Amino acid sequence: MTARERSAERKVAAKRFNERVKLFATTANTIGLGILAASTIIPNFGQPSGGAAQSPATHPWWTGPAAFLVLFSVALAAYRFLRSED
Repeated sequence: MTARERSAERKVAAKRFNERVKLFATTANTIGLGILAASTIIPNFGQPSGGAAQSPATHPWWTGPAAFLVLFSVALAAYRFLRSED
């Protein structure tokens, strides 16, 4: 195998790895945005369920935004693992 073939193989491997990292980061970010949207929409527009007695608050208001921040931070941290494609 020549040096040029090894270089081309490393570039393709780096591109493949980078696409997987970007897909993971995008997935984490999208799930986080879904949690943030649900945590703001449901308390404001959600309908009470059934006639059963409900607890006053099952979760504090800040758990949805906190989950978003954690997933967003994971997505940003994942980008640090990108490899050079040169």
